Amino acid sequence: MKSRVLLAVAGWMGLACLTAEAIPPPWLLERMKAKADLIVIARMGKAAEIPNVKGMNRKMAFELTELLKGEVPKDGDAPAKLFLLYYRRPEVVGMFRPVVVGGTGHPKPAEGELALLFLRKHKAKGEFQVICGSFGHVVLTAKDAKARANVQRRLAGYRQTCKRVKDATLRKAMDGYYVKAIEAAKKESAAKP
Repeated sequence: MKSRVLLAVAGWMGLACLTAEAIPPPWLLERMKAKADLIVIARMGKAAEIPNVKGMNRKMAFELTELLKGEVPKDGDAPAKLFLLYYRRPEVVGMFRPVVVGGTGHPKPAEGELALLFLRKHKAKGEFQVICGSFGHVVLTAKDAKARANVQRRLAGYRQTCKRVKDATLRKAMDGYYVKAIEAAKKESAAKP
């Protein structure tokens, strides 16, 4: 009996170690985000269902507010149509809950919100995915003073984490993106009554 308990504990510990290693430390996530194809501050549009595209099942248009890194694909003289592909979790049915294992979850963009997005180009022309799951989608819109303080705190936390990125060029760039996001969040708050 004692050996079964020890085996169960050892198995659980091994599982815990594998799970802990599945999510990189925050400064490595920052480095991954710095290497995004496109970094923007954008206003989110309306979401629509799409056929499954490599695990994605939603498509949302976004209107570029500020381009921080990368090039926006152009279609002649027409304004670019930018789309974000993302995964919407299934609804909770009874006692069964969807669980994210070994990842950071997926963003849940809301129509009309302003967000800082770290994006990589999807194989489909003109469509993007958020890098690093929920960490690559930073909401800048806040409905009240408490939410505004949380946005500012989150961005300040990302700036602190960036200090651990070893590459000075990437570290400086990331800090600059977050400073721009702080400015955008303040403008967004000032525009709301």
